[in-house]
Amino acid sequence: MDTKPLVLFDVGAVLIKLNFDNMGRKAQELSKGRLSSDEFLRKYSETNIEKNYLLGKISTSEFLQGLEQIIGNYVSEDELRRLSVSNLNGIIDDMLGLKESLIAKGNQVGIFSNTTELHYLKMLREFPEIYASANPLILS
Repeated sequence: MDTKPLVLFDVGAVLIKLNFDNMGRKAQELSKGRLSSDEFLRKYSETNIEKNYLLGKISTSEFLQGLEQIIGNYVSEDELRRLSVSNLNGIIDDMLGLKESLIAKGNQVGIFSNTTELHYLKMLREFPEIYASANPLILS
């Protein structure tokens, strides 16, 4: 039996940079100064909203509503969607290069990640090379 090695990559902080300070600043703007960046990030962490979303305990709609509750005033759905992915901060070029190199050498390379629906959709639009050539895709 001929088998190929399978190499699995995570997405967040492996193939794509994460910067939660960006998210905090965006939330501060949306709160119209009601929250500082640090206050938003503290509340975001304390509510476990992201963890519950990643685990499938809440829907995308419930996640966005939770963000709006933390901010404390009305925010359009489009703005909440932009806020939810504002922590994505570009591709980690070296790791993407490693992924592509492994594929070129005949290895089977997949992605195993607990990414959210909103992150997945943004990455498909803006960073399609992350998922390109990856097989299997195992996403939460």
